[in-house]
Parts: sequence; C-alpha cells; structure tokens
Amino acid sequence: MTIRPMAKRDFDALDKWFGPGTEHGKPSEKWREHLRLAKEGAQIVIIAETDDQAVGFCALLRTSGYPPFQAANVPEINNLLVATIGTTARLSGSTPSWGMSPTGEELPTADSRWSRVTSTEPATT
Repeated sequence: MTIRPMAKRDFDALDKWFGPGTEHGKPSEKWREHLRLAKEGAQIVIIAETDDQAVGFCALLRTSGYPPFQAANVPEINNLLVATIGTTARLSGSTPSWGMSPTGEELPTADSRWSRVTSTEPATT
C-alpha cells in the first residue's frame, strides 16, 4: 500500500468506490473540489493506493473550523473514506492482494473483526 498526494488520475477509482451509485454517494465534482483546495493550500489530500488503484481518500483542513483545534493549531480530518476488503472483492470478483497477509493467508473480514469488538468475551490474540 502506498500513501501519496491526490491526482486527477484518481477520480475514476474514487467514483467507483465512493461516488454516485455507491453507499457513500459522493458527487464526482467533490474530487475536483478537494484537488483544487489542495493546490490552493487549504487542504492536504492524500490517497491510499494498492495495485495502482486508489482505495482510500483523506482530506485534512489545514485550518479547522473547530475552535479547540484552531487554538492548538491542529488540522481537521474533513473527509476519510476507505474501501473495505469485502467491497473491493465484491466489485473486482476476487480477493485483492492487500487483503492477504505476508504469508498469503486471507486477512479477517471487517465483519469478523467487528464481531470480536462487540463481543462480551475477552479478546484473545
């Protein structure tokens, strides 16, 4: 996985995961707006990429509208979107390489991790 600045080439992948017709329903124009604000210096916009495809998006406001963040000079997460393993496998028809451990074992799905978090049983590792 690579973390890098957003580029125009990411728009199609972002639309696929988070755009119109998805559960997130973000309008396609949103990506252009975030990129414009990044170029103006108002935001930091980064992409998580795997297999040369954007699978995550984060926009940080350099100056937060939240007074405690302003006072501490802390950037604000304005938008954070991450494609899930189950979603990417469903859309691509296969298990993506980033859903595998270094030994080639399939990583737990979000559902199995969530069930451990919400369980009343103590977690074991």
